[in-house]
Amino acid sequence: MLLAGAALPFLPHLARAVPTVGLGGVDVQPRASWGGDLKPKGPLSEESPADVRFLLVHHTASGNDYAQGGVAGLLRGFYGFHTTDKGWPDIAYNFLVDRFGRVWEGRTGSLNGPVKGDATGGSQGFALLCCFIGDHMAQPPSAPALDAMGKLLGGLASRHSIDVRPGSKATFVSRGSNLHPVGKTVTTPTIAGHRDMSKTSCPGDACYRLLPSTLMPAAVAAAGLAPLRPPTTPSTSSAIPATPAVPTTAPAVTPTTSPAGTLPATDLPGAPLDTAPTTAVTSPPATFVGAAASPEDGNGGAVMAAGAAAAVAAAGLVALVLRRRGNARETGHWEDARRLDEAE
Repeated sequence: MLLAGAALPFLPHLARAVPTVGLGGVDVQPRASWGGDLKPKGPLSEESPADVRFLLVHHTASGNDYAQGGVAGLLRGFYGFHTTDKGWPDIAYNFLVDRFGRVWEGRTGSLNGPVKGDATGGSQGFALLCCFIGDHMAQPPSAPALDAMGKLLGGLASRHSIDVRPGSKATFVSRGSNLHPVGKTVTTPTIAGHRDMSKTSCPGDACYRLLPSTLMPAAVAAAGLAPLRPPTTPSTSSAIPATPAVPTTAPAVTPTTSPAGTLPATDLPGAPLDTAPTTAVTSPPATFVGAAASPEDGNGGAVMAAGAAAAVAAAGLVALVLRRRGNARETGHWEDARRLDEAE
């Protein structure tokens, strides 16, 4: 973050007509277009390629109503403030984005490599600094500015192999800030706000809330990254073999009935069978060996019916035999009487 108040000698300056330099999907106005005559006031160093782990978004906290032709003068003012009041060797940020959607190279050499930046509250390191020109505490960046910043972040992510998809994190050991002291292990989203690294309101509330919802998806698209797929958890359940179906209905039992054969009438001479007195025979109830059938047992009805049929058949057979024996006795008495009568 940079508070408005740049040194006056650096303000009156028009942008020079210098060819832009492509960075991913965005064109960048090089340092020579606004401050080729402003040399660093101290040594600058670069991050090693493996140490560029995330991208840090800032705002300058200056006014939002500047003219398109006045941006070069604003950049020179930021340089003067940073190198005098702040004591830094150069303008703090690697790249800056104006409200018209133009991207500017900030710190000298940033288009050529990952030059280390500076920031209010101390620099924790391991990041490249990308800054909106304006105050975005209450007012969000313009649509052209958001579009340009998304493409800038995507181009840098592609150049330095930073995964900026939602959920991606970077972990590092801080080099020192007023929020993360030297030696502290820090984990952060790969696109973060200045307030995530230092005790500051930068990049403003209206901008900060747009990091995950607008800038991160735009950076993913600009970097050509495929969306992350949620991890699939392999199923731990194993297939259980099906249990063979158990029939619920027992096979029908066919009662076996003894043949109700009748003896020929010629076997018992004398009176016909229908003249003999009938003797009632009570058959004892049939007894079944085994488990008793219950109303809930689907087989009970069939078994009981079969048993009853067999009992009835047996009772009928017994009655028939007794009946014929009675007929035989009655016939024998009739024959004895006839012989006595003939004897008299």
